[in-house]
Amino acid sequence: MRAILNAPRWTRIVTMLAECGLPTIRHRIYARAALAMARYLNTRPNSTFAAHLRHGFQRPPNTRPDGDWVHAMADAARALGVADLVRCDPDLAVPDHFPPPPLAPKNFQVILPSRTHPKQHLPALLRQESLATIAPLSNPATRLYFTDGSAGENGKSGSAFVSAALQRSLRLPENSSAFQAELVALLSALHHACESPVPEIHLFTDSLSALHSLNATTFKDNVQLLSSTHHHLLTLYRLNSDVFLHWVPSHVGVSGNERADEAARRTSTAPEDTFPSSPVTPR
Repeated sequence: MRAILNAPRWTRIVTMLAECGLPTIRHRIYARAALAMARYLNTRPNSTFAAHLRHGFQRPPNTRPDGDWVHAMADAARALGVADLVRCDPDLAVPDHFPPPPLAPKNFQVILPSRTHPKQHLPALLRQESLATIAPLSNPATRLYFTDGSAGENGKSGSAFVSAALQRSLRLPENSSAFQAELVALLSALHHACESPVPEIHLFTDSLSALHSLNATTFKDNVQLLSSTHHHLLTLYRLNSDVFLHWVPSHVGVSGNERADEAARRTSTAPEDTFPSSPVTPR
């Protein structure tokens, strides 16, 4: 690093790190400690050791070091400004969610694109294929939802869904991820569908990651969001509604997706979140 910067021998390492835009050793140690604590609290929230870690935050900040490494872990999270994220509430499944038995058929269908790397194809071709899928679904016994989520660099995010003339949008809590915004949009549409079910429901999203996560048998992250979504899917199944989740390309001129995208972007700039009793854990 000294040779690359052509720095004199007396230049301090901290100065060269700042010149290169690299974190200091102390910062990296703090980051590793905070990450390890966050992972443990998220995966084993009810363990005795997790209780000790949370207890470490009860010690006032900027207190003289006492040699207790649990307190040092809490101080590391505070130094990085991520203490609230590290000690957030555990991400648990909703009470009404029960994992399905092994090999049990799904109560919904996820329809993924048949093409490999679909986003790399020409927009005109993707639009034509999407419209060909959507056109036959317009009938009185079917309801179509288009969902989208938006997350900006300023930490603000929003979700929205549209269905015919209906449009609803939600401003999410600070620092929610784009993936969480996509899941909330799907969850909001399913909640509306449960209030007024029809025989056949089709939801269109441009988030392949959301579809893959919902199609999985177990949840590792965003457990409360995913389990709540599955609970709504099960409710619709019990109401004799067939639910289909489709992928639709973004920004190719599909009207429903464009409307949902615009609504999500617009609501992400709202002054405060409007998501009720949020199951969103900040990223």
